[in-house]
Amino acid sequence: MEMLFKGKAQASFSNRKKRSTRISGCVHITDIGVGYISTMLSLSALFLRWCSQVRDFGLQHLCGMRNLQVLSLAGCPLLTSSGLSSLIQLRHLQELELTNCPGASRELFDYLREHLPRCLIIE
Repeated sequence: MEMLFKGKAQASFSNRKKRSTRISGCVHITDIGVGYISTMLSLSALFLRWCSQVRDFGLQHLCGMRNLQVLSLAGCPLLTSSGLSSLIQLRHLQELELTNCPGASRELFDYLREHLPRCLIIE
């Protein structure tokens, strides 16, 4: 079985009423792990910084998280503009951090700002 998470991250998944989860630099978080995170519907803030195995497919799971207000995907190298554009479905998003995401284009940032006008997009 593929390892999805370890240590502190594992404890976070067991609490479905949690409001904020920070998982940074975890090479064990994959799209499957993001799927598990997305079942935590009460989350209003999610920090997946420097999670090097998260791909565009994992972002599709996040699009159902209607309470999400803050999302950081900083340093996730496998994300593309195509996958990131799906985040416009997160209508309540107030802050989106995409620093150090090599797949994020200038056109993507313009697109996100147009479709999420109340969201602070951090490049």
